[in-house]
Amino acid sequence: MLIKPDYNLLVERIGSKYRLCVVAAKRAAQLVDNAVQAREGKAPRYRAAMVDFVGKTPLHIALEEIASGYIVAAEPMHVEEVQEAQEVEEAPVEVLPEEAASIFEELEELTHDIELPEDEEGADASRNES
Repeated sequence: MLIKPDYNLLVERIGSKYRLCVVAAKRAAQLVDNAVQAREGKAPRYRAAMVDFVGKTPLHIALEEIASGYIVAAEPMHVEEVQEAQEVEEAPVEVLPEEAASIFEELEELTHDIELPEDEEGADASRNES
């Protein structure tokens, strides 16, 4: 039996047979979800099929999308990269008082010509005073 698209092409595009299984299964699940949403009269959550899909299963559509280059697998992050990213997110930003003062001075220079509209409470209070 001839398998289309070619298995070797699919593995080459994705990087490994294991990742190919995961990517194809996830995309097929998205296509099924779109069909369910359409049946319920709702807007699809995912991108519609990007290849001819008449008479094909969701998995076959997903594999054709991968072979055509429409679906690409992102490189997985290594544990060290994930830990570094988390450390960067959690690291507090330290600003010295001198730096803070210069930042506020720059901000004041940039915004001194800007007139802010009064809020309604402030406008009412100024009307009551006159």
